[in-house]
Amino acid sequence: MPKTIPFIRASAMMPMINWLRAQGRPVQQRLEAVDLAYYPLENPLTVLPLFNVAALFRDMGQLEGPDIGCRVITENSLLDLAGLGKVLLGASTPRESLTRAVTVMPYHCLSEHFQIFDEGERLRFVEGWSITLDAETLHITQQYVAALAARLAGLAERRLALLDRVELVAHPQHGLAHLTPWFGRPVHAARGKVLTIHLANSVADRRYRQVARDRSDRLTGILPLMEVHDTLADSARPVIAAMLETGLPTVERLAKAAGMSLRTLQRRLADESTSFSDLLEAARRDMALQRIAASDGSLSVVSATVGFARQSALTRAVRRWTGQAPSSLRKSGRP
Repeated sequence: MPKTIPFIRASAMMPMINWLRAQGRPVQQRLEAVDLAYYPLENPLTVLPLFNVAALFRDMGQLEGPDIGCRVITENSLLDLAGLGKVLLGASTPRESLTRAVTVMPYHCLSEHFQIFDEGERLRFVEGWSITLDAETLHITQQYVAALAARLAGLAERRLALLDRVELVAHPQHGLAHLTPWFGRPVHAARGKVLTIHLANSVADRRYRQVARDRSDRLTGILPLMEVHDTLADSARPVIAAMLETGLPTVERLAKAAGMSLRTLQRRLADESTSFSDLLEAARRDMALQRIAASDGSLSVVSATVGFARQSALTRAVRRWTGQAPSSLRKSGRP
């Protein structure tokens, strides 16, 4: 169990989101089901709680079929990955793209790890997680990564069986046979919980047949660094602030984002000499003071936004936080 809330960029699930839109599925409903509807997904660099994103992948498998990780990947999916896709497409061969993936992954997610090994006549690419995911979720996410790798290989050579061998976690109910059509050969059960892809050097080192327009020759500067949180409270603050934009955060929602039971979350926050109510109070304070100072709109709107039932409650809270009335803060223009 992680000590802090793990995060991943929204671009990781954009191929999934775009597939839902193309199929006419209720995107907002799917996001609400995994408590991600409060995030601005129009920005693919948005940082999301990883466990919520993993829940979306698992739900998609249950609703759309156990091969959904392959079905959502199209010729445009690498571009859907935004900055990460630009870096991968900035390479000249599949080997270089996969090597770039190893280097740039910490800019995309700190809990997902790639490794690449040269094994003589072929390349071995390994993906693993530093957090615990159930077998059903791993099955969907691993086929998704393998399908992306196959797309990269397809940029160099057009034929079905591009990946020499794929080893991934079997689906608990459906096994692996449903993935054979997608990779052109049987998929094998992983020995542990990691995804392993083997790619022949003849494909890995073949130059791409064409250069993508939306690409980057650089590895750095395309994606900002992922913030490293030292404590659970530090990682909880941005989640609570994001929840506050569209409704009142709850400790149950935070526990889900942290991948912890409610009791474990509360105990760990107590070990850090804080609590959910303390973090929520701080988030409401920061948002209220910033909006009071920056806006000439109604204080009642600010009050409702930060979760106060009445404007008088906001006024009392601001006096408690600052010793001043909201009107005085607004005149000064300083939060």
